[in-house]
Amino acid sequence: MATEKRYRKVKPVSIILTISLLINVVLLVLMADLFPVKKVLKTTNKELTEQLKTANNEISRYKGISVQIDNVIRDAELKIQRKEKEISRLLRGKKLQADENTRLINEIDSLKELYLTSIDSLLVERERSQVLNNTLESMNETMDALRDQLGLARELITDNLVVEGKKVNNQGRKQSTALAKKTDQLSVCFDIIPNRVTSEGMKTIFIVVTSPDGTIIKDIELIEDVFWHPEYKKNAELSKTDIINYQKQKMSFCSSITPGQKLIPGLYVVEIFSKDNKLGMSTFSMR
Repeated sequence: MATEKRYRKVKPVSIILTISLLINVVLLVLMADLFPVKKVLKTTNKELTEQLKTANNEISRYKGISVQIDNVIRDAELKIQRKEKEISRLLRGKKLQADENTRLINEIDSLKELYLTSIDSLLVERERSQVLNNTLESMNETMDALRDQLGLARELITDNLVVEGKKVNNQGRKQSTALAKKTDQLSVCFDIIPNRVTSEGMKTIFIVVTSPDGTIIKDIELIEDVFWHPEYKKNAELSKTDIINYQKQKMSFCSSITPGQKLIPGLYVVEIFSKDNKLGMSTFSMR
């Protein structure tokens, strides 16, 4: 009887010890599985953070070169921020597997290369524009000198020649754009320098816009698409004809050209002529 009573006292304690031992074993197994996961997530987080930081640093170093490049950089920074939020969400949910990690790294690399290529293209285009503008400036100086030598004081000359792409919505409102595929109109604006020698009255001017592939951009309402080129001394294609009322004083003038063909990215040349001479010349770029 004594042995039976002792056995009944010991039995519950043995059961509790056994359960406690099993729980400890289970916890050890779970902890063993958990530590590698935490280590992998920590390593993955560091790797992805470094990739994002590298991409952001490489793109941001081109800031301040031009407005167009800054716009590209802002767009790239927004996409990098979205990618950073996606990575943080996956890491918090511990849903980032090895293949998902590889995918994100490849996407970050592709994003970086895409925007670096765009920036490089804009840098090349900018350099070309600067070289061409320097050449045009030199040519204009030579033309001014020739005018003085030849006494061509009666010629009209333009200044501040600027061309801007315009996107037109359904309500007819216009918005500036540098994207060729979104451009519905080209706004050509310039000043005419005062010339007291030139007679006042109605003057016909001819606008010629040459695209990067060498074709002439023509207004859809253009009736006569050629004019007598005062330099080539033969008929040449033009973009639009306009009439101005010159009153022997400085005047500003803008003309809208609605292209009859699709515009392409690249460097464009715009020239303004009268029936007697070239009034001015400039360039503009479209992306």
